[in-house]
Formats: sequence, C-alpha cells, structure tokens
Amino acid sequence: SLDYCENLDLSQALPIIGKLHKIKYLALKSYKIPKEIHFLKNIEHLSIQKVCREEFVDISPYLQYLSHLKSLSFSDCGLKEIPNWLSKLKNLESLLLGENPIQNLPANIGDLKNLKYLYLSKTNIKKLPQSLSKLHHLEEIELDFIPNLNIQSVFKVIGHLPKIKKLYLSASTKFPPKIGEMPYLEDLIIDSDYKTKQVIPNSISNIKNLCFLRLRFASILELSEGLAKLSKLETLRIETKKIILPKNFGELENLKELNLSNCNI
Repeated sequence: SLDYCENLDLSQALPIIGKLHKIKYLALKSYKIPKEIHFLKNIEHLSIQKVCREEFVDISPYLQYLSHLKSLSFSDCGLKEIPNWLSKLKNLESLLLGENPIQNLPANIGDLKNLKYLYLSKTNIKKLPQSLSKLHHLEEIELDFIPNLNIQSVFKVIGHLPKIKKLYLSASTKFPPKIGEMPYLEDLIIDSDYKTKQVIPNSISNIKNLCFLRLRFASILELSEGLAKLSKLETLRIETKKIILPKNFGELENLKELNLSNCNI
C-alpha cells in the first residue's frame, strides 16, 4: 500500500515496484496515475483513490496494459467519465466504480466477459447500458444510493443473467414489479423512499433460491402471499412505516432471523 504517500514520485516508484514480480496487490492514493503504471505487469489487484484536497484522479490510459488485473477499484476518484479503454482489461473479475459523479457507463463495458462483481453505488447513472446483458458471469451488482436510476432498465438489462446472485438496489419509485424475472438471486436488498403504499408482488415467489431479504421502505408495505412461498428464505429484515403481513406468513418454515424493527404492525 502507498496510501498517504503524497510526496512520493510515482513515475520513479512504479518501475521499481514493477521489478518485484511477486507483488499482486497495490493500493494508491494520488492525484495522478502516470504512464509508468504499465510497469506493474504482474499486478492482479489495484485500488486507486484521490487525495482528499484534489477533485479527481488523472489516470493514465497506460493502465489498460495491465493484462493480469483481476480486480480494479476506482471508488472515490472524482471521475465524471469512465474511459472506453477499460474494456481491454479482459481478465477483470471485480470492478468498483462507485462514489464517483459519473452519469454513464461505456457502451463497451459488456466486453468484460469475466466480470463477477460490479459496484456502482453512489453514482449519478441514469440507466444501465444494454451491453451489460452480455456479462454472463456476473454474480453481484450494487446499485444503491443512485437517485435517478431507471429501475426498469435494470431488470431489462440484467434480469436474465444466469449467475447473478446478489442485487443491492435503491429506488425512488414503486417496488420493481419485474423482480420475479431474476430467479437466481440469493441476496436481495432494496431501499425505497417512495411515499405511497407498496405491495410486494406475488411474483417474488419465483426467486426460489432467495436466502436473504432486506427491505427498507418509507411507505406502508404489504407483503404478498407469494413471499411466504420462499422456502429457502433464512433472513428477513424489514424497516417500514407500517407493515401488513399475509395470512400464510407462518409458512416460512426455514426462516432463522426475523427483524421487523421500527415497523408498525
């Protein structure tokens, strides 16, 4: 880790680090990532953050030549755009782009065919590019605290990905009616500040492998009978203004944790 080494000249340090062939992890906090980043040919895990007093990190396109990268974090780098050359990092399995004021993702992000984890929370993205539907190895995506995200685009683009198991979502609209179109989910977290009464659709019963469900709503929330058919559900946590439970709620026979704190039942 080279965090907080603000006076370190990376253009000199990176070639030296590049000669240490067994180094696989590197964390940097800097205002600029120079072209000498390409010397880190054996790096597999790279985390970059901006220095507190700087507005953003100036990242060299030479980073695209780190062909062994498996995980890359640009979180909190002050980025307004994500470069198109990112798609050349074909071995990436984990990509963190959250906590940046980005509004769009590159159209070619779907070329990262080995991607398993995508972190986009706390951005200004409005919709997901269609190319994400090609990420057939994607297992987890975080989309919480994105105020203007088009929820319908989320399910249209990633709803049928066969390996997606974890979804974290914030919404300012109604509970997504197409949630049942993601049958492979195991963990689901949804936060909503929508003020009108909401009903969990019966189609949630289609998510047969769901083990963990957390719902945080600002409105009255009615649980459908379909929720009680989630036979593998082990953890249910709900925070809401008022909750209406279905008559068959007791059919959740494998439930191990039930948290209804702050709910007016």
